[in-house]
Amino acid sequence: PSSDGTTGGVLRIVTNGMTISGDSGVDANGRGFAGGASGTAGSGPGAGGAGGYGGGAGYGGAGASAPWSGGAGGGTYGSELSPTLPGSGGGAGVAGGAGGGLIWIDSMGGAVSLDGLLSANGLAGQGASGGGSGGGSGGGILLIAQSLAGTGSLTANGGAGGEWGG
Repeated sequence: PSSDGTTGGVLRIVTNGMTISGDSGVDANGRGFAGGASGTAGSGPGAGGAGGYGGGAGYGGAGASAPWSGGAGGGTYGSELSPTLPGSGGGAGVAGGAGGGLIWIDSMGGAVSLDGLLSANGLAGQGASGGGSGGGSGGGILLIAQSLAGTGSLTANGGAGGEWGG
């Protein structure tokens, strides 16, 4: 998926059935809302705050606040049962991590066989002491199907904070 950083990245597939083989998948890592830059807050509804150190972005759970003179962690948003928004960006000391994108597969009329990987992870915040930044929140994966089979994986993890970042 592509992303402009302001509206976040969304890949929506509407189908009557789908197979994702073991050597394939969808990578939406860092394709959500943009992280902050040089002391600014991240983008998105759960954006991490800015300060000397940036706060981590929130989504299904609140983001971590930076421990010293730092930005607040982002708040929660969206639905845990039906995520329809990408992940938010972390606040910056130096450069906050971008949020994960949204992968939305709608196969109401058929089965999905998943042996590959659907990944919408947030990216890590950058910077060390004197400017650590918050990590981006994991994005969303919404999979609707009559049946689901396979041994594949779905991941939407938040990115780690930079040193002293949230």
